[in-house]
Amino acid sequence: MNEIYGKEYLSEISGELISYCLSISHSIFACQHHIRLGKLALDYIEKNYKDPKLSLDTVCEYLSISSSYFCVVFKNYTGKTFIEVLT
Repeated sequence: MNEIYGKEYLSEISGELISYCLSISHSIFACQHHIRLGKLALDYIEKNYKDPKLSLDTVCEYLSISSSYFCVVFKNYTGKTFIEVLT
């Protein structure tokens, strides 16, 4: 808001508001994407937990994401690590 109050012209205010709205939109999209990945991962684990080949790598391969990204998303979504959920 300080950025907006510091602007003198309507076009500058408009630009700041558009930038702010785009930032919020991006954050919402990222959150929805993380939720979707979390749900897909849990579903995959539930359907394949009896498979001895089930691992962090197989879930990441299924989701087409890196293991480091998956670990962050999964922990934020479930509150648990992959091993804790699998166990």
